[in-house]
Amino acid sequence: MQDRIENPSDFKELEAIRRFFIYGNNDFREKLQVLVAGRFPGRFHGFLTNERPPSRRCPSCQFSLRYWENVVPLLGEGDCVMVTQRNPQIEARLHENKVRVVLPFNLWSTYVTYEMPTFLHFCTTYLDGSGTALDIGGNTGLTGATLAGFCEHVHIFEANPEMKRVIENTNVGKPNVSIHMNAVSRQSGTVSIYPVGVNNTSMVAKNKTDPVEVPCITLDDFCRDHDIAPKAIKIDVEGVDGEVILGAARIIEAHKPYLFLEHPLVNAGAYETDLTCAEQALAFLREHYDLLAYPTMDMLVPAEALGSDLDVFHTAFKALPTNIAAVPKTN
Repeated sequence: MQDRIENPSDFKELEAIRRFFIYGNNDFREKLQVLVAGRFPGRFHGFLTNERPPSRRCPSCQFSLRYWENVVPLLGEGDCVMVTQRNPQIEARLHENKVRVVLPFNLWSTYVTYEMPTFLHFCTTYLDGSGTALDIGGNTGLTGATLAGFCEHVHIFEANPEMKRVIENTNVGKPNVSIHMNAVSRQSGTVSIYPVGVNNTSMVAKNKTDPVEVPCITLDDFCRDHDIAPKAIKIDVEGVDGEVILGAARIIEAHKPYLFLEHPLVNAGAYETDLTCAEQALAFLREHYDLLAYPTMDMLVPAEALGSDLDVFHTAFKALPTNIAAVPKTN
């Protein structure tokens, strides 16, 4: 059943749906209704529920599954049921009727965060469904799951071994995603990582307590060993972004993948690391790319600042954006 479940991170994957329903009795369904009805006006058609049927016509449009045999023949191709609770028997019946069954949690996570919408803007602007993407610093796996809708295959790299199950759950129904539990930097070998907040670890934490030893690779070595010419690379590694870039110098020079990363100078300042590596990485990127500003949604700037020239952004707002995109030079 798992391989038949859809797990989108972007509404573009659901544009062809004519009617949406939500299955589940939890509180999340009302929040999801607002998201879906707002994105697809007139296409949300109600809840499917295990609760007792309403005694009178219900404004929330609940169809009791006590009468599932009467409901399911009315659903078919072009319909979508978002499941906030799993029920293999119901999912099997829906699939028999060619109903699309969707897990909605990645969609919710994408559109309620302050950072993911800017990453989604980058993906929709520059990626066309082809090629291989590398997600460096996978965290919960959401950015990798998002890239899976825009590239043929995605390799997620995450150093924190405790996040493996979370990444797997986020990427249920994503057969084009591979997960690698190791760090990525400028040199291969073994490194120590340290907790720096919820779900996050870093090789350059200020408070070096509770270290965990993990294997570390370079992207140049990984792509050589697996014969990969990456189309896109996302980097979010809590202070060592410059090291990852310099460890990918060969593939960047050879293939010019699109890059989306946290600003190396911002992270170097946040983690009080030597600025030399961050400055070297930025200078290297400028040789091959146009650098664009991607401020997150909690940074008060004009809407047109998203994706603007990095230097122009810095001059205009006297600040560095949290994220930058590197786009191959056109001349």
